[in-house]
Amino acid sequence: QFSFAEIIEQSIISSNGGLFGTPVAAAALYVYLFVVFGKILQSSGGGQFFFELAASLTGGLRGGVAKVAVVSSGLFGMISGSPTADVVTTGSISIPMMKRLGYPAHAAAAIETVASVGGSFLPPIMGAVVFLMVEYTGISYGNIIYASVGVGILYYLGVLSQVHFYSVRHGFGALDEDVPGTWQVLPIATLVYLIESGRTAQYSVVIAIAFVIVLSWVNRQRENRLGPKRLALLLVEATAMMAPLIAAVAGAGLVEQVLNVTGLGSKLSFVMFEMANGNQALVLLFAAAVTIVFGMGMPVPAVYALAAILLAPGMANAGFGLLETHLFLVWFSVASHVTPPIAIAAYVAATIASAEPIRTSVWAARFGLLVFLLPFAFILRPGLLLQGDALINLGDLTIVTGAMLL
Repeated sequence: QFSFAEIIEQSIISSNGGLFGTPVAAAALYVYLFVVFGKILQSSGGGQFFFELAASLTGGLRGGVAKVAVVSSGLFGMISGSPTADVVTTGSISIPMMKRLGYPAHAAAAIETVASVGGSFLPPIMGAVVFLMVEYTGISYGNIIYASVGVGILYYLGVLSQVHFYSVRHGFGALDEDVPGTWQVLPIATLVYLIESGRTAQYSVVIAIAFVIVLSWVNRQRENRLGPKRLALLLVEATAMMAPLIAAVAGAGLVEQVLNVTGLGSKLSFVMFEMANGNQALVLLFAAAVTIVFGMGMPVPAVYALAAILLAPGMANAGFGLLETHLFLVWFSVASHVTPPIAIAAYVAATIASAEPIRTSVWAARFGLLVFLLPFAFILRPGLLLQGDALINLGDLTIVTGAMLL
């Protein structure tokens, strides 16, 4: 038993965790800087750049406007850290364009949804949740994003295939607008280079932020320049964006501390393993289902924090590797955004498209089927995460790509 004073001490002022534990520390040390980076890049014209780049790459193909939505949302999702923020930013452009070219409202919203959630799987940033993974696993940021390259590309290959076949079946043509490219790719390239050269995530993103500010002043469009007053306002906006996330992850920290102090976390893992009776397939299905339920209406980092505390130890006892286990939980933390009946990103997209939310979420789950399948693939075949011999990695990637296309 614990006295009231002991509960307060363990929950709030303990050096081992609690309110100011790992989740809040990760948000303060990593997430805030990347939120600031995303805000200033978007404010300097970055959001429009991603759309323009995607249009130049895929706009001339069959179903070009939908493919532009997929590519632009994926690119912007790498820096936004939030599926819903991605839907609002790129969806406000792509959804009306898809509807104008004949796509049904629910299909346009569903395509934007699955494209936006994929940004959380795609290096170099992968959303805020990756920084929590660094703290929980001790695996370096560089190793995590390296492991995610292959499966992130496979996810978008699958989504583009779905969109292509849907567009061909219904006779949707190419984008009828010519959009040029711009310069905003340079800060992203700088960020990737610094991370891959071994610099810390914090150092890399601060340099990238400074690069964006400098480049904004050589931009011909004066409205995209970042002066002191505008930067101050952007910092205020970034801080306001962090408030709901901080509340959620602080709550997860309290849950984590209670589970650690009482020993309930290890007991739950033991029960999970015993219920599955050592069957790895049942362990994975149980972990996936529980994580999706956790994610109904909650931010992705908070969902992952709970899953990492409650489910990761049981998965480790079942024989799964550390990296594969936590990436599995990351993917299903994000999958809740496209899973009916409470699919937050799909609901936001449905609002923009004036579509029915439940129907949109069902179609999003259809277009984004790989968000549920790829985690099982890479946890059973770690070569998809580029963890084994080069030939094994190539073989696993070839097998899964062929299965997807079939």
